[in-house]
Amino acid sequence: MSCRYAEHCPMFKTMSMAEASRVWQGLYCESTDGAERCKRLQAFASGTTPPDDMLPNGMILSQLVPLSA
Repeated sequence: MSCRYAEHCPMFKTMSMAEASRVWQGLYCESTDGAERCKRLQAFASGTTPPDDMLPNGMILSQLVPLSA
């Protein structure tokens, strides 16, 4: 089962490398059990909106990579 939010997921707008986006999509959005493991989808299911830069594994991209000033 693929993720119904994958096509319009704002998290992918925050990633600058298309290859990295495809890896995340393959692991979470398009895999059979990936959507079940996706922390973003779990947040939506619980009624909250995850930050745009939250990765499918729950890590926040801006906390991992310092943003330039």
